Amino acid sequence: MMIFADYEYCSINYHSMNRSKRHLLKSSFMKITICAQISAFLTYSTLVQAAKRLGGKHFSSSNKALETLQVSSHLGWVKIVVAGAESAAITELPSLLQLKDLEYLDLSMNNFTGFQVPEFIGSLKELRYLNLSGSFFSGTIPQTLGNLSNLLYLDLNNFLDQSNQIDLEWLSGLSSLVYFNLGGADLSKAGAYWLEVFNKLHYLIELHLPNFNLSSLLLSFPSLNFASLQVLDLSNNGFNSTIPHWLFNIASLLSLDLSSNDLRGFIKLRSCQLGPKFSTWLRNQTELRTLVLNKARISDTISDWFWQLSLTLDELDVAYNELRGRVPNSLGFNFPAKVDLSFNNFEGRLLLWSFNVTKLYLRDNSFSGLIPNDIGQNLPFLTDLGISFNF
Repeated sequence: MMIFADYEYCSINYHSMNRSKRHLLKSSFMKITICAQISAFLTYSTLVQAAKRLGGKHFSSSNKALETLQVSSHLGWVKIVVAGAESAAITELPSLLQLKDLEYLDLSMNNFTGFQVPEFIGSLKELRYLNLSGSFFSGTIPQTLGNLSNLLYLDLNNFLDQSNQIDLEWLSGLSSLVYFNLGGADLSKAGAYWLEVFNKLHYLIELHLPNFNLSSLLLSFPSLNFASLQVLDLSNNGFNSTIPHWLFNIASLLSLDLSSNDLRGFIKLRSCQLGPKFSTWLRNQTELRTLVLNKARISDTISDWFWQLSLTLDELDVAYNELRGRVPNSLGFNFPAKVDLSFNNFEGRLLLWSFNVTKLYLRDNSFSGLIPNDIGQNLPFLTDLGISFNF
């Protein structure tokens, strides 16, 4: 049995226990953890009595899910973690209803196959944290979850035992949500309105929707209201469409994951957190025309696979990063084209870029060597050239 009970700022003297027990349980303005190491000489009832005296608020159990729920319902703890539970343990979950002040419930990584997500969870009105990820529930999401208006963190990543279509109407009640993960869900039923639903969650900071079974993204969304969103994960969805412009209107965005999709069009991201690695999701963007990763906090080399892509660009801007390495001139460009590699750590000789480049900015790097004598012939349409602060 693995039992953890956390207590803070409590002091108690156990006259009824021997020295070894008192040593393990005594607390003077510190956190105490009761774990399997003392289960050999501390009975379960003694543990409960100790927890009562300490005024315990946090409790978690592994392989003793029924005892966890029974004990917690008597102690009024606000944090419950159940790990390693079998399907039968679901029958004891209604005892949680006795915990009127429950704030934290973690049922992740259990095996509840054959049981649906309990409707009564929506009655735990004080919940701030709910994690059902990897719990293998059957069925779909109960509408009652929408009653959890105080919920801040909701993780439903791969929480079903099989793919079932999920609607999102219940989400409108979660007005306080800051973190949401619905990875692996089938949102094909919500394909027409999913973005509108999330757009109403004004405090959302992280939104994870990998592998949610939609083949295209809305190309325009005029009333975008993601004022707080910093992390957006839309990876592994197989999107086969152009890159929507609204993605680049999320001013607060720090991290965007579009990997394992087939998106086309242009990418413009400025002053955001894409690094420190060069974005591998670009590997599948074979029809890009504009690539702007300006001030994206990338500290890496540009991978060889990028230079080998069969791209014909209108604009390439990776300025104000910490990119390094040598730059080949293998990319093609349309007329008129702009290339900006400024304020990085690129090295090697100055290159003669595509015939169609009209603006070339290479300043503040480590390029070296002479300016080619035939630069005028090879770049006849060049109007802007910036090569200062190189070697």
